[in-house]
Amino acid sequence: MVTQEFDELKRLMDNLDLFVAKLDRNGVVLFCNKALLMATAVTYEDVYGKNFADTKWFSHSQTERANIISFLKKAATGISTRTETSIKGADDSPVPIIFNCNPIKDNAGRVEYISVEGKAIREEIQLRTELFDALKESEIKYRELVQDANSIIMRRDVSGHITYLNEFAQSFFGYSKDEILGRNIVGTIVPETDSSGRDLAAMIEDIARHPEKYVRNENENMRRNNERVWISWTNKAIRNDQGRIVEILSVGNDFTEHKRMDEALRESEKKYRTLIENIQDGVFVIQDAKLKFVNEAFARMGGCTVEEITDGDFRDFVAPEDWDMVVDRYLKMVAGEDVPTEYEFRALQMDGVTRTTVHMVVGHINYHGRMALMGTVKDITERKRMESALADERERLAVTLRSIGDGVIATDEKGKVVLVNQVAEKLIGWSQEEAVDKHLNEVFHIVDEMSRKCCENPVEKVIEHGRVVGLANNTILIARDGTERAIADSGAPILDKKGKIAGVVLVFRDVTEKLKIEQELVKADKLESVGILAGGIAHDFNNILTSILGNITLAGIYAESEKKILDKLKRAEKACIRAKNLTQQLLTFSKGGEPVKGPVAIGGLIKESASFVLSGSNVRCEYSFPPDLWLIEADEGQMDQAINNLLINADQALPEGGIIDVRGENIVVDADGHPFLREGKYVKISIQDNGIGVSKGHLSRIFDPYFSTKQKGSGLGLATSHSIIKNHEGHISVESEMGVGTVFHVYLPALEEKQEIRREKTVELFKDSKKILIMDDEEIILEVVSEILSGFGCEVESAWDGKQAVDMYEKAMASDHPFAAVIMDLTVPGGMGGKEAIEKLRGIDPNVKAIVSSGYSTDPVMSDFRKYGFCGMITKPFKIEDLSEVLRDVINS
Repeated sequence: MVTQEFDELKRLMDNLDLFVAKLDRNGVVLFCNKALLMATAVTYEDVYGKNFADTKWFSHSQTERANIISFLKKAATGISTRTETSIKGADDSPVPIIFNCNPIKDNAGRVEYISVEGKAIREEIQLRTELFDALKESEIKYRELVQDANSIIMRRDVSGHITYLNEFAQSFFGYSKDEILGRNIVGTIVPETDSSGRDLAAMIEDIARHPEKYVRNENENMRRNNERVWISWTNKAIRNDQGRIVEILSVGNDFTEHKRMDEALRESEKKYRTLIENIQDGVFVIQDAKLKFVNEAFARMGGCTVEEITDGDFRDFVAPEDWDMVVDRYLKMVAGEDVPTEYEFRALQMDGVTRTTVHMVVGHINYHGRMALMGTVKDITERKRMESALADERERLAVTLRSIGDGVIATDEKGKVVLVNQVAEKLIGWSQEEAVDKHLNEVFHIVDEMSRKCCENPVEKVIEHGRVVGLANNTILIARDGTERAIADSGAPILDKKGKIAGVVLVFRDVTEKLKIEQELVKADKLESVGILAGGIAHDFNNILTSILGNITLAGIYAESEKKILDKLKRAEKACIRAKNLTQQLLTFSKGGEPVKGPVAIGGLIKESASFVLSGSNVRCEYSFPPDLWLIEADEGQMDQAINNLLINADQALPEGGIIDVRGENIVVDADGHPFLREGKYVKISIQDNGIGVSKGHLSRIFDPYFSTKQKGSGLGLATSHSIIKNHEGHISVESEMGVGTVFHVYLPALEEKQEIRREKTVELFKDSKKILIMDDEEIILEVVSEILSGFGCEVESAWDGKQAVDMYEKAMASDHPFAAVIMDLTVPGGMGGKEAIEKLRGIDPNVKAIVSSGYSTDPVMSDFRKYGFCGMITKPFKIEDLSEVLRDVINS
């Protein structure tokens, strides 16, 4: 039965158009069908029992034999294989054939024998040859295209080994063809993990298994220098006839820069969104009048949530009072018209009640392909409230600054002006509007009075020291128009909340007049000091002069018959009068001296004084006096002396001769019109020369006693004039410039009412036998005055001091022969003088006729003797005529 089935099977195989052979595990031929024998002209005996590779079917070339043995060995290990080869045909020509070699296993799974099936493929080979030629031509074109492509083109097998890489890819990755082919892409052009930690090795394996999932993919790659690059891949599986994946074809393009830009964009968008969501300002997008986008801050301003406000009409959130303005600007902006893109308006919250003030900035954007408006809003309600409060505070500050009597300038920390008050505007000559934003040095020009060098910038000093600083003495502010003022100044830092210097405030005031007053006080102190000395000297000197003058006068009376002696005595008398005038200048400085005033026509006095002073000089005066020039109330002798000194000074300033311009005018001084004068009427006298002038350094000392710029002169002239004018409640000032000249301005109080000017009259010597008491501490005075009075016919008694005089007067009162008059010296060193004695005498005799005598001609008692109880006064030294006149007036009163 088995044999029959085997015969039938053999017959079936013999009739197949296939070549069939059965081999054992070692490749020994156990069976072959007729088709295989007939095609090759080989007998069964030629092949049976022989190794398949060693049969006559093959040419036995080493390559072919090795191929057959490999083919059989794989089958022996249980692997089905397929190979193309050729066998010898009946005419010894090669017959192309395809062999499929399949292992036949037993029940235990072991290879029991090998089945070989083959098929002649002569026609197929011809067809394949033709197809191969066509394919080869196509492949050449394809290869040229692939090689020249600017894309990465790569093939790799399923295990990841590179089988092809075009030239562009070789250049891109940095490998040559020989270096890269056959290498696994992982570790060469693909890192095992990318920068984010993604497992790329696993991805490569997964592509080979499931290419359909990776038709397109992007992943990080690397070049030979380890530079990371991003490539976008298009992948396609290459399959064999059985449909198995044998290779992966990949085409890639570098998009590293695009990736970086994309990542940067995403990062920017992330930051932008974070910023938008966290910004304190409201952000919005309006399209078709609808709020298409708002952030949380915008929603909070509207008093609602983002969801509630999105797609709402923006006009619902505008207060009615600003609705027209905001809507009009929105419509115009949408229409492309030019309107403000930044402004403020009042907003309304969703509750329709709560109002806020907002500041909006808006502009055009493209939103989802269409034009829209995007902007920001800031809630400035609190700022507006603070601005209003600040405006009120600024107004209060402005009022305060306007009311401050000092100049105020504020600067920032760089020294630029930010504020100037009205007083400062007047002092510097710059208005607030002109000065703001200018550097302090441009509007506040200060120099040292003596050196004329620019002073250190006070702002820089304050910032350097961080505390209040003051200007140095003698600082002069030069205004915009060149006016110079002495100023006192202080600068203080302006500190911010952190204690840092944010600016500087300067406070300064004009002290020009104050300094003049201080200079006057210094002069007064000097004059007072000199006056104490001068008064004592003059008093003693006047006592001596009184004796000399009296004796000379008596000698003249006794020598009337001797003309030559009389001439000499007259000259000696004139010399004594000149000495008296000198002591009068000294006495001007005496403490408490008061002039004996009367109405004086100052114009006439000046002309008489000029006639005397300029006699024989090449200098002359030109006068300009109004016909109604007011009278002054003055001591004519002292005033003549003051004017003399001023004219002498002008004369000495013109050594080559010239003209002295003398002007007079009536002026009225208001309450605040002059720093040194009281309110009232004054006569102003100006004495001007065009002489050599006085330097600025000397000008401040021009009225100092004993100061002189001339080789001759005592230095008392101008000091005397200053003292006389001051004692007349007037004022004298001076202006001078070297090479231009000098002008003195004298201000003297005018009489309120017109008065008659006393005229000199001829004096007849007193003759009487009255009893007269003389009191003086100087013996020479007692002697000469006693002799003069005796010459008048009087009975004379003398006393050394006031106490003795009072005792003598009281005794005489008790007798039948009292004193008709008493002549007493005002002061007695170490004893009772006339001032004290008169009080006691009036206690004894209220009608006592007392005459006060003193070398202190400017003593208050001499100026107002009646106030102190005297009936008359006479100044030492005196002439006989002066004594005669006063004695007559007192006794006959």
